[in-house]
Amino acid sequence: MVGNVVSFSVMPPKRYEIEVRAGTAHQSWSPDIKTVTVIVRPPWYRSLAALLAYVLAALAILAYIVMHFRKQRKQKAEIARINQEAEDQRRLLDMKLTFFANVSHELRTPLSLIINPLDEFVSRYPQYGTGFLSTARSNAAYLKDLIGQLLSFRKIDAGGEKMHYIRQDIVACLRDVFLSYQTWADKRRIRYLFNPDPEVIEMDFDRSKMTKVLHNLLSNAFKFTPDGGRIDVSLSQEGSIFHLQVADDGKGIPEADRAKIFDMFFQSEEDSRSQGGSGIGLYLVDQYVKMHGGSVQVTGNQPRGTVFQIDIPLAAPVDITSEPALTVPAESSEIRVYSSQSRQYEYTLLLVDDNLEFLDFVSDSLSALYKIYHAADGASALDILHKEHIDLVISDVMMPNMSGLELCQKIRSDRQLSGIPVILLTAKAGEE
Repeated sequence: MVGNVVSFSVMPPKRYEIEVRAGTAHQSWSPDIKTVTVIVRPPWYRSLAALLAYVLAALAILAYIVMHFRKQRKQKAEIARINQEAEDQRRLLDMKLTFFANVSHELRTPLSLIINPLDEFVSRYPQYGTGFLSTARSNAAYLKDLIGQLLSFRKIDAGGEKMHYIRQDIVACLRDVFLSYQTWADKRRIRYLFNPDPEVIEMDFDRSKMTKVLHNLLSNAFKFTPDGGRIDVSLSQEGSIFHLQVADDGKGIPEADRAKIFDMFFQSEEDSRSQGGSGIGLYLVDQYVKMHGGSVQVTGNQPRGTVFQIDIPLAAPVDITSEPALTVPAESSEIRVYSSQSRQYEYTLLLVDDNLEFLDFVSDSLSALYKIYHAADGASALDILHKEHIDLVISDVMMPNMSGLELCQKIRSDRQLSGIPVILLTAKAGEE
């Protein structure tokens, strides 16, 4: 203490009481003591309000962390639920497609029993090949084509479609498809033109897929082109690219729908009401063109209508010389066909099928030329093979008890029967 000043340093914050008593230089002290109260307050960041703010901030951060983790857990649960629903939808769609594919397989047999007898009757009596029979044949063929499209779609969806390239003139291939619609165009007075430039274009392509591409494009064009309209099919070559263009002067495709017409099952709302269709054809076109390494675009025609433009490289992206060629086996010189008047059968056939109507139809078709034995499944066929001399077995693949493939394996593994040729028939569209 200096004079009347006293100094304190670094005192903890709290309440202090200081007692003061006066004294002289001669050590004479006053009896009276004065008490002074001193309050040392903490800094602002250690004040009660600051501490309360710290507590509230900590609680808020803790609450945020808890809510964040809860939100994350809820989002994960929602994502898992959405993924599970999508998986369930995918499985359901896959089950539906499998069901439709299996039904389509089953429909092929009765369709064959409709189309083949009609064709056989018309070939024998061509004078009846018009009118009602022509309508029945064309609609049955159309139904068979729709089933083929469904099976092709199912194969693409399952990744089972493979490319089988050949080096050939694509103009000649597509001209055959073009001519198959000529009668339809004549009946409806449609100006139907085929414009190849040049006349021969050699390229690598899958013949089956490219014919399906043009079939679908022409079917679509005829569907929307009015009677008396015009459809142009143009083929050209520009450098290493092949161009196919199908143009019509129908009502056209709304611009809002052009980006979606190649989607699976897509149909314009207006078209689905007026024209029907499955929504598969243009999807197949897009997929087949992409499998060739090409692209397809759709634009409006002038003054009205639609133009489909397909661009495909002339050369395949793979070495087609290393791929097995798809060839039709030559007819065996040992199998001779006899006239229907001959009743001396030199060859005996065994027909195996669980569909009795199909069995009867094939038997009626071949009975004038061959001696026929019947079997409804593979097990019964084996019994006949061990009892009778059979020159050829014609068997369905899908049968109860023993399938055609199992029957073929047993024939090949039996030394006495292994020399008998086997033809397997099936409505299934798999590569195998």
